[in-house]
Amino acid sequence: MRHVLGIIILVASVAYVRWDTKRTGMHHANFWIVGVALFPLLLILYWIRRYQFLSGSALSKRQIRDVIKRRRSRARIRKADQERRDWENQKRKQRLEDPVRMEAEAENVRRDKEKMKASLEQQLSRQQELRQKRIGLTNASRGR
Repeated sequence: MRHVLGIIILVASVAYVRWDTKRTGMHHANFWIVGVALFPLLLILYWIRRYQFLSGSALSKRQIRDVIKRRRSRARIRKADQERRDWENQKRKQRLEDPVRMEAEAENVRRDKEKMKASLEQQLSRQQELRQKRIGLTNASRGR
């Protein structure tokens, strides 16, 4: 008799949750139905979430601004990813259509990189020489 009463209460609570989620338009209705069927204590959490859902907790202005910023940021990221994919596809097509020109372009890029590297190494060596002179002068002046 005790088990029958427990099953009746369980079925009634599941039926109530099903009816109420459909009536109120709660999100994830199937989750709540299955959850209450498997874990009857979840009914208490359902009532809490239902109250929050029906009270329509409003976001603050700051939270709304943050949501808008996140959406814009995600849109920029998606746009940049799409542009990058388009650029890669275009380069791939160019490589297939005119491999000689693409090789020449790659060679130019490699040459430019080498020139920049040499220029940066030259600047670095000049900076190191100046630093050594300053340190030498500083050490010499301290020694006197």
